[in-house]
Amino acid sequence: MKQVTLNKNMILLPECWNDLNADQYIYTVHSLLQLQEGKISLEEFRRKLLIYYTSYKSSGKKYIKQGVKIRYILHLVLAWLKYRIWQLFKNINQNGFKSIMKSVRNRYKPEVQEENTREIIALNLIKLSEMITFPLVEKAINMQFTSNPLPMLKKIGVGKKFDIGVVPITNFTAGEFADAMDIAIGWRQTKSVDLLDILVAIIYPSDTSHTLEKAKFHAEKIKAFCSYAQKYAVYIWFSSIAHYFSLHPYYSLLYAGKKEGVEEHIHLGTNEGIIHLSERGYGSHSEMRNKNLIEFMDIQLSDLKRNICNAIAIGTKPSDIADKTGLTVSQINMLT
Repeated sequence: MKQVTLNKNMILLPECWNDLNADQYIYTVHSLLQLQEGKISLEEFRRKLLIYYTSYKSSGKKYIKQGVKIRYILHLVLAWLKYRIWQLFKNINQNGFKSIMKSVRNRYKPEVQEENTREIIALNLIKLSEMITFPLVEKAINMQFTSNPLPMLKKIGVGKKFDIGVVPITNFTAGEFADAMDIAIGWRQTKSVDLLDILVAIIYPSDTSHTLEKAKFHAEKIKAFCSYAQKYAVYIWFSSIAHYFSLHPYYSLLYAGKKEGVEEHIHLGTNEGIIHLSERGYGSHSEMRNKNLIEFMDIQLSDLKRNICNAIAIGTKPSDIADKTGLTVSQINMLT
């Protein structure tokens, strides 16, 4: 969070996706979709987010300073008592009393001031809103989430977790991740809402045993109870996991030399890894799919390290290994 001082008050502005709570996250994604569809301008987008994040909204309404207002009321009360007594003893009629009170009100009426001129209000809003840049930078999605920003969706259930710390912790299986990645790539290419429903169904499953058939059935419930903004928000978070692996100093070695995009090479690498490890005797295809995702990645790394060490042991040069694997010599040295 960025601290900004405004009119002697401290305002906190989020600097990345991870600074947002669940409601702010959904609102930001909804506003981002409106911007992408041309329904709001960039200035409106930033101003909406500023007001939602901070509740800062100078209305420009007129106000009276509290001390002045209290003195004004006291004047009216004292005048009312004084002239009411005069009315009783000096035979002042009701119209005369009202005329006197009107004169008193006009005499002591405090000057009404503007809390802020419109120019200052607009300038403050513009300056503050321009500090909100993270939703507009595609790379800001990368590694910005330390956990699932939407741990639960109402009427749907609890979502998968992927907590980033010293050691990542997740309850994704390799099979769930591979299937979800396959669906995510399909959605990105076709923008089919049906595929987005299935992606959400995988990440917010109806039970603990995953199959694509179950996910497709569960997707009907997603269709009924989830807004498009919620679904797109889930996609953004899930995409950040692929970016995490692609930027990790060790896990990224599993995808070295791939020419596809980030999601594509993570997807292909996971599916190929399931087949490869089962063929290498680490377990059956089903066992590899049901392996915890991080354990599965660690097994792949261990297998890669073993293969490189065996190649070097029989005299293969690191430069030759680099040519065949797409790894750099320095990366090969990291694994040996």
